[in-house]
Amino acid sequence: MKKILLLLMVASAGLLTSCYKAPENGIAKITIYDSNHYRVPLANVDLTGPTGSPIHDGGITDMHGEWVYEHDPALEVILNVYAWTNDATGLHEAHGIIRIVPGKTTEESFTLYP
Repeated sequence: MKKILLLLMVASAGLLTSCYKAPENGIAKITIYDSNHYRVPLANVDLTGPTGSPIHDGGITDMHGEWVYEHDPALEVILNVYAWTNDATGLHEAHGIIRIVPGKTTEESFTLYP
């Protein structure tokens, strides 16, 4: 009887603890286009949280006009996106928002306008 009870306790403990899996970080893939719908390499991208938020990150797009951001900790977040480039024709900007969901890759594109 004790063996059966012990076996049931071990089996139930294994079932209860083995199901939990920590959520994975959310990923944002941002693509920057110009007004002619060509991808823009070396464009600046800036991500910020709502007013008062400590979230602030940025970078430069690669040669395919893409920039990838991984949000850690794995929480859902909505961030402001500001992208810009400054060349011989002047300053070109894009504004928008992106929603990052844990365990998923969110792809968003923005178009730069003078």
